[in-house]
Amino acid sequence: MISELCEILSVSSNELLAGERLDSAESFSKKAEENIMELMKTNKNVSSKSKWSLIGGTALRRGFLSCAIGKIGKLFGIVI
Repeated sequence: MISELCEILSVSSNELLAGERLDSAESFSKKAEENIMELMKTNKNVSSKSKWSLIGGTALRRGFLSCAIGKIGKLFGIVI
């Protein structure tokens, strides 16, 4: 999808991410490095949030399951 947009706009993916035309090889290289570092930070933040979401979701499901089993046990007179 990004490559198609770049083709339509006649820009490189690096220029698209930078939001500007990059005329020299030096500016292109510098922006590429900045874009890579920004993507790595974003990826790290997303991974960290995903990990905590997974942990929270698992804890929530286990709690719900424990409550449900306890209620079912009480309903049938079974102590778990």
